[in-house]
Amino acid sequence: MSSLAYNHPMTIGSVDVQSWVFPYLCGYRDKVPFFNPEESLVATKKALVFMQRVHAKGGRILLVNTGPGLSQMVKITAAATGWAYVNEHWIGGLMTNWHQLKYSSHAFHKFHKWITPLMAHTVSFPRFTKAKKRFEGLKPLVRLPDVVVVLQATQTYKHILHEGLSFGVPMVTCVDTYSPMTESHFPIPVNIHNPTFAYFLCKAFMVLFRKKVESKPPQRK
Repeated sequence: MSSLAYNHPMTIGSVDVQSWVFPYLCGYRDKVPFFNPEESLVATKKALVFMQRVHAKGGRILLVNTGPGLSQMVKITAAATGWAYVNEHWIGGLMTNWHQLKYSSHAFHKFHKWITPLMAHTVSFPRFTKAKKRFEGLKPLVRLPDVVVVLQATQTYKHILHEGLSFGVPMVTCVDTYSPMTESHFPIPVNIHNPTFAYFLCKAFMVLFRKKVESKPPQRK
């Protein structure tokens, strides 16, 4: 069977289903497909074990969120783990053009440090606000990531997957029934429109990958 036929979308019930997703399905309820929870659990465990190995070797992880409802949770997760993150606004060419974008990111964070006191006095800088949405989470990323986690792997954001895969960066992706077929290394089949799993995954990240806080030696009296 050709890969094109294998990835043919079908409508069974009321939801489009990519044929490559069929092995992960458990059945239908009210014409809506639902995933086998055992498949989702096994896929999650595999992804976390792999990420732990990368983390133990000092690897860098990039967390990508394209949904506004998870923005705050992603920021909290990034602060707890020390990871870089992208919230809602993916920068085209982030990985394929990293040798140039890294300078833009560095310049933004230097400017951010300078302008923050002015912003405290309600001075409005629309262009700065726009740049902040794109660059504020990239400060820890001094080189290409060793793993990219995509919380919503959909057809709309297929270009994100292609960027990572073009550089051989392992991808951990939360996929739904209509997600595009890619060579994602660790697909996790879930309902990406239900934030429950995303919150669970972020909490697991904070438990397993919490950054170490260096304790200061006691001061002598």
